[in-house]
Amino acid sequence: MILKMEKISAFGLLSDKDAVIRALMRERCVQLSAPETLESYDELKELTEVPAGDVYALEQRQSRYAAALSGMSFYTQKAGMFASRPSVDYDKLEDAAMLEKAEAQCAEVEAVVAEISELRGAKNKDLFLKASLEPWAGDGLPMELTGTRAVSFARYLLPAKADMQMLEARRAKAAPAGAVGIVSEDKEQRYVIAFCHRSEEDALWDVLKEHGAARASFSGLTGTAKENIASCDKRIARVDARIAELENKLREIGKDIYPLKYAYDLTAVQIQRGKANNDLLSTRETFCFTGWVPETTKSDVQDILDEYGCHYRFEQAADKEEPPILLKNSKIVTPFESVTEMYSLPAYRCMDPDGVVSFWYFLIFGMMLSDAGLGLLLVIGGFLLLQKKGYLTKSANAMFPALVIGAVVAFSGAVINSIVGVCVSFAGVLIMGAALYTVISRSPSQKGKLIKVITMGGVSTVFWGTIFGSWFGDLIPTIAKVFLGVPEYNAFIILDPLQQALNVMIISMSMGFVHIMVGMGLKAYLLIKRGHPWEALFDVGFWMMTLIGLVAMLAAMILLGTESMVFTVGVILAVAGAIGLVLTQGRDKKNPIMKLMNGITSLYDVTGYLSDVLSYSRILALGLASGVIAQVFNIMGTLAGGGILGAIIFIVVFALGTVLNVGINTLGSYVHTARLQYVEFFGKFYEAGGKPFKPLMAQTKYIDVINKEEI
Repeated sequence: MILKMEKISAFGLLSDKDAVIRALMRERCVQLSAPETLESYDELKELTEVPAGDVYALEQRQSRYAAALSGMSFYTQKAGMFASRPSVDYDKLEDAAMLEKAEAQCAEVEAVVAEISELRGAKNKDLFLKASLEPWAGDGLPMELTGTRAVSFARYLLPAKADMQMLEARRAKAAPAGAVGIVSEDKEQRYVIAFCHRSEEDALWDVLKEHGAARASFSGLTGTAKENIASCDKRIARVDARIAELENKLREIGKDIYPLKYAYDLTAVQIQRGKANNDLLSTRETFCFTGWVPETTKSDVQDILDEYGCHYRFEQAADKEEPPILLKNSKIVTPFESVTEMYSLPAYRCMDPDGVVSFWYFLIFGMMLSDAGLGLLLVIGGFLLLQKKGYLTKSANAMFPALVIGAVVAFSGAVINSIVGVCVSFAGVLIMGAALYTVISRSPSQKGKLIKVITMGGVSTVFWGTIFGSWFGDLIPTIAKVFLGVPEYNAFIILDPLQQALNVMIISMSMGFVHIMVGMGLKAYLLIKRGHPWEALFDVGFWMMTLIGLVAMLAAMILLGTESMVFTVGVILAVAGAIGLVLTQGRDKKNPIMKLMNGITSLYDVTGYLSDVLSYSRILALGLASGVIAQVFNIMGTLAGGGILGAIIFIVVFALGTVLNVGINTLGSYVHTARLQYVEFFGKFYEAGGKPFKPLMAQTKYIDVINKEEI
């Protein structure tokens, strides 16, 4: 449900301001509003003073920590994707000793990183110098050589496309006593040396310029190019050794980088408090703020403000105001809030659909994935992942044996291969469902929502997989025939989606029709709740009558014939609903003819409902996909036949295929089930656009800040 929000305005002594902010942040119970929302803001603004608190220094400190952590990123062991974050009690967050350790660690990292950066800069210079010298390594002449008293000598860079014959001809005329020689060349340019009599130096330079030459300068270098290259290599080797030494030092520091992460998050919390402090209006002696408070935490806010002698008042939201949205559901429904939140939160005066979504999402997800073996993997894997992330209490962890027992019982039923086996499998599903319900109901409700949705979907998948007789495809019959020599082993199947695809399609469409009817019913409920019962009848009731009548007619024609009572009732409902639509859908028009025309044309919308129902055919499509893919991999695994080698190959192929199958089809089922909720279901009643409730709280990156009650 959507929690009721109340607007709070509070005033207190300036000396208590920081303590009040700390307490509110600890309890996470108030979303502060902009000061401009205060009544008489213009008059109050004249009395306010700029807060003395400055978060700039804190931001600079946090930037240092961020830079140090960034510098350490390549030298610390990466936490796994599913690793849990350490938790710290809010009241024990400001640990001076830990902060002092972090400062020392940060300074050490800064010094090491700065030295590494300087060394790498020096290395890059030597690498560049070495690359510049290598083309000249063959001339054997000192780099400082520029000629003698009578002879001029220089090195030049000449484009590779330059015509050397023409250059030599011009050189012979301009500097007959000189010479130009190629030391080396590559695809882009030639590296040449040139000498001539001092009197011909300018003329030779003019010829070289005409052919695109540029002087190669190596000022400050002495000795040959080879000697300088050797010196570069020695310096680079020394730098590499020192960098390796410093990197080992960073790896040693990286073994316990927690103090830096702690300091980063502590500073983040201090910045958040500082910004909240600055956002509150303050006079020389008092402060005031306004915000939103959920009804569930109203008493907590009152206790805090009473403790510090603040004056406050609560008000109901005005009609034009849109309070933030905070959802509260049972712990078994709460995980499905993640599905709604991915679309958009509901508008404040709409309704929370999560209770209904949880049922339909659970049901449809399982039918889409529809392989009981994959469902078992989701249940067991999801539980272990929740456990690893720290999202389960110790009492919830104790339910793991029950989950395993349920999984074993469910799989054993598949091996029994009879109606009795199916009943045993269903018993296993019940055991897993009960155990998982206990696990979810005892876990922190706001953590790991997506994992919980997938894990619960695994139970539904085992249920549908048992009906469809799919356990990792046809794994059991395959093993029986290929490795156990039981050629006539055929799995007992209640409903075979491959052989009875039409029946599965009818079930899918029927589920879709009921799903849509539920959405329309919720729309009627909202209209009645808002005092518009006639609109509920005209815009929803008549459509439901028409659609139900048409479906009843179609079902009767197929199963009972046109003479049956069901067909007659269907005709009456469809005609009555259609007449009602014709008479009411144009009621906003003043012209009687336009009223009638709008009513008649509104009947065309029946195609939209038909399209919505057809969308549920994707349930069949995805349901077939997982089973068929599993069967294909089973066939591939048995190509080597029986025996030990065949068994080994089968296990490898089966493992790889199962990983691929569970990854692709779990994602597909998750996305397409959500799509049916968002388009076909939400489109009938849902009013989106709510803004999430964002309380004043500690927002951190590396650690979880919690209250001691949550530990």
